[in-house]
Amino acid sequence: EEAVSWTLLPEQKEAGSGLILTTSGGFFIMFCLYIIYSQQLDRFYVGYTENIEKRLAEHNSGISDYTSSAQDWVLKYTEYFPDRYTAHQREITIKKKKSRKYIEWLISQAEALASPESFRGRGRRFDPDTLH
Repeated sequence: EEAVSWTLLPEQKEAGSGLILTTSGGFFIMFCLYIIYSQQLDRFYVGYTENIEKRLAEHNSGISDYTSSAQDWVLKYTEYFPDRYTAHQREITIKKKKSRKYIEWLISQAEALASPESFRGRGRRFDPDTLH
């Protein structure tokens, strides 16, 4: 099994693509489950994509039917998966809950983990297996 570097190339970061560079110089695509929020509608939307920046721009430009009634969508939450199927299954799981409280809980947990206070004095190190 090939080791993987979880660092995106600079051009991939700019493009927002889910391409990941492997240690052998090859690539594989990561799929992003995302939750966006519109303050105008006070509504969340859950989806998945290969390119989160491009997809967010599509939501804000009215290309996506469900989100076309607002142009203030902001990214609130992401999870990354190695394949489309797994990302789609996670999307279905979240949507089946039909729970705004669950979505808000997911977002709050991610924000808590991202806060500097959560790392203070704990000596945590990066573990890519915890990204999903």
